[in-house]
This record gives sequence, structure tokens and C-alpha cells, in this order.
Amino acid sequence: MSKIVWDNDLCVSPKYAKDNGLSMDMVEHNTDIVKVTAGNKSVEVPVYIAPGQCDNSFSLALGYGRTRAGRSGNGIGQNALVILKTSQLHFLSCCRK
Repeated sequence: MSKIVWDNDLCVSPKYAKDNGLSMDMVEHNTDIVKVTAGNKSVEVPVYIAPGQCDNSFSLALGYGRTRAGRSGNGIGQNALVILKTSQLHFLSCCRK
């Protein structure tokens, strides 16, 4: 459970974050941005270090990528659904930007 709104994120376990040099600072609202790729499609999203997320796994929030939400909502988030439209999801990779 998080308080993330108006944006997608990549949830990773604390162990995964440590092993891959990822960080998140909730006080300063500063987090690493990662590039998630499947086939030739990619999205760049912030990392959310989530206790309870299985080690060596991650979950990507889908949706978002607002283009017609008005002045306060346009350009918020990434359209992560584009990576689902590839037949190469088993080659999904995540790397630090």
C-alpha cells in the first residue's frame, strides 16, 4: 500500500533496490528513475521501494500517461501499456537510467 497518485512506478523489494543500486528518498521527494524495456518498447518510471515485494521481482503500475486530462493532469505518468503490446514480455528488463 502506498500513497502514490497521478504517476506510475516500478515497485521493487528493498533487497532488489540494494543489489541494483536503486534509491528512494521520501522526505526530499527524490527517487531514481529507471527504464523498463520489453522488445523495442520502453518506459521511464520512478522507483518505489516496497517492503513485501518479492526479492528479484518487480511490478509496474499500468495506465496513466495522461494526454487529455487538462492543465493539471497532462503529461503526468507514462503509458506503460505500450510494453504489453509486444510478444517479448519474457525478455522484460529493468535498468537504471
